Amino acid sequence: MEGYREGITVLSTVHGVAYKVMWDRYTGAFVAEIQAFADAVVNNKEAPVTGEDGLYPVLMAAAATKSLHEDRPVKISEIE
Repeated sequence: MEGYREGITVLSTVHGVAYKVMWDRYTGAFVAEIQAFADAVVNNKEAPVTGEDGLYPVLMAAAATKSLHEDRPVKISEIE
């Protein structure tokens, strides 16, 4: 497997590239997000991602956590 080194536990592979942790796979996306946000602040532009865009993953995680603790499906509307 290309990119594989002996002694590393591979948790996932995408297109033949091995990733040990999720952050390895998404580092480029995180860097691009921060650069776009910094550009918006420095140049007094609207940020490409809004606070509301960030709210939905938080609500999803809260619903998933509640679902785990209560052993039942939880709708996001129960969290909002």
